[in-house]
Amino acid sequence: MGHALTLDVPGDVYQSLRRQAEQIGQSPEAFAIQLLATATQHLDTDPLEQFIGAFSSHGAGWADHHDAYLGQSIRDTMRHEALGDDTEPHRPPGHHGYDAP
Repeated sequence: MGHALTLDVPGDVYQSLRRQAEQIGQSPEAFAIQLLATATQHLDTDPLEQFIGAFSSHGAGWADHHDAYLGQSIRDTMRHEALGDDTEPHRPPGHHGYDAP
């Protein structure tokens, strides 16, 4: 059984939807249903969902500081490239290359 859904979309969104629907010979409504079906299918079939929360990250700060970690890694890589050093930087055993801020 279908359900009625009324959407108030901006003009540019509707025009884009209409153009794309015309290219495949469909109405904007039919094309919008296909887009919604595809988008919601991906939400319902996440193959990694069963693993969410299953593993300990052994640190609570990584999510809060991921930008800093990525920035430090990029800085280290650029520093080694600038020096012409193609080896990995020396890191103590158990160190993953990132220092907590």
